[in-house]
Amino acid sequence: MTRQLFIVSHAALVAVVALLLGAGLAVAHPGHEAPAVHSHTGSPALLAVIAMSLLGVAALVALTRFVVRRLRLRRQP
Repeated sequence: MTRQLFIVSHAALVAVVALLLGAGLAVAHPGHEAPAVHSHTGSPALLAVIAMSLLGVAALVALTRFVVRRLRLRRQP
């Protein structure tokens, strides 16, 4: 069980990094300034969805680590 949670934790961490890179590419790329929201990114709601996704995945990582820690403490005599 611990190995599965370890894999989930690392998969969530990879997802956070991917979302961070995706958010950066959606907002800033060569030829445009970073804070501007361009027509091809849609509305600022897209950036809000990306931010909420990042928060959700980060919370999932924290929760997974908490559960793993609790399971390890329970197994110790």
